[in-house]
Parts: sequence; structure tokens; C-alpha cells
Amino acid sequence: EKADQEAAAFIAKYEKIYPTAIECLQRDWEACLTFYSFHLMVALGIMKELNNRIRATNKKLNIIEKNIVARTMRTLGTLVASGVPILDALQIVAKSSGNKTIKKGILYVRTRISEGKNIAGPLSETGVFPPMVVQMIGVGEQTGAMDAMLQKIADFYEEEVDTAVAGLMKLLEPLMIVILGGIIGTIV
Repeated sequence: EKADQEAAAFIAKYEKIYPTAIECLQRDWEACLTFYSFHLMVALGIMKELNNRIRATNKKLNIIEKNIVARTMRTLGTLVASGVPILDALQIVAKSSGNKTIKKGILYVRTRISEGKNIAGPLSETGVFPPMVVQMIGVGEQTGAMDAMLQKIADFYEEEVDTAVAGLMKLLEPLMIVILGGIIGTIV
């Protein structure tokens, strides 16, 4: 009897919010359970696929790291192209990086350059930047086209970020359709 009263109170409470779902449960609870279970399985399947693709993407450089590399190289390239001395440019980039690891790595490189080292060697020692960035900076250093090389690195990583974001948006579209379908199905 107490359970019946609690069930009635539950139905009365949620009947105002989800009238059709409650009616569905009262009329044919097996069909409702099947309907919502199916939608849940579809949503979980899409979420699993999304998770797998995100994990595969994360095995490469993730979007945030790519964005940081792009911004850092763009700033450094602009400063070097403008004639700012490399030690001052590195100091500015370190302060404006907004990332403690990047700041620490760039300040280490700055210290090593002030000791007479090249840029690529200490940059590689930090392990902060991908090997391709270090190699391209090394080539730019050897050819005297550091500013152009830094801009090319920034362009490459900005394109990578744009591609990755577009890919994630394509992955999220089916998930949003399922979620909205579930919400609309519950309301209707």
C-alpha cells in the first residue's frame, strides 16, 4: 500500500514534466522500455565510436597542444621577422605563452642560447615541442630563414587544428541527433 502511494506520488510529480512518457509507461511499459533501451544503445554506440576516434586523435598531438605550438611559433616568427633580437623574442614568447610547460621550455632554450648554443639543440632537449618543429627550426637556423620557417610551422599547425576541430564536429553531429531525438521522443 505504501509502495502504491509512492508510485502514485512519483507519477503525479513527473506527469507534469513528462506527460507522454508517463502515459506510455502506464499503457505499455514493455514497448516504452524497448523504445528507450534502443535509443540508449544507439547513443552508447555512437559515444563509444566517438571515444575511440578521440583516443586515436590523442595518440597524435592533441588539439590544444597543436594550437599552443601554432600560437608560439606564430608569435616567435613575427617577432624575429620584425627584427627583435632572438633572446628578447624568446622572453616575450615565454611570457605570452599562457602555458607553464612551454614557458619553462622556452626560458631554458633562451638560457642555453645566451650560453652560445643554437636554438634546435636546446629545444630538442626540452621535449616540449614535436621533433618536426625542432628539425624545421634547425633548418631555418642553418639557412638564415628562421622567420619564414617559424611562419611555415605556424601555418602547418593551424591547419592541423582546423582539420581536427572539423573532424570532431563531424563526430559530434550524430551524437547530437540521437540526444535531441531522445529528448523529443520523451516529450512527444
